[in-house]
Amino acid sequence: MLKWISSSTKPGRRTPRAATQPTTRWLSRREQDLDRADTRFVRSWNGRTVSVEAQTDGFVFEDRYYQSLSAIAREVTGTNWSGPRFFGLRGEGARGK
Repeated sequence: MLKWISSSTKPGRRTPRAATQPTTRWLSRREQDLDRADTRFVRSWNGRTVSVEAQTDGFVFEDRYYQSLSAIAREVTGTNWSGPRFFGLRGEGARGK
């Protein structure tokens, strides 16, 4: 919700940041990490099923710990990939797109 600018604000001046911020907020990176715990990401790649389990402090793939989905995507494909994109969380194929 936006607040109205008071009539004393001169034309051309920027609205104070606090007056334009919505009442809801984005989740912090830590809150996102806690929210994803116990989530399983599954992707088929070149006839191979890639299954990754998310934990609060990283990811487990084939009984090895990784700090990011991108590291797993790189391990699977042998090239640099965006992990979230590889698993369909961003870009084409993401939910709601």
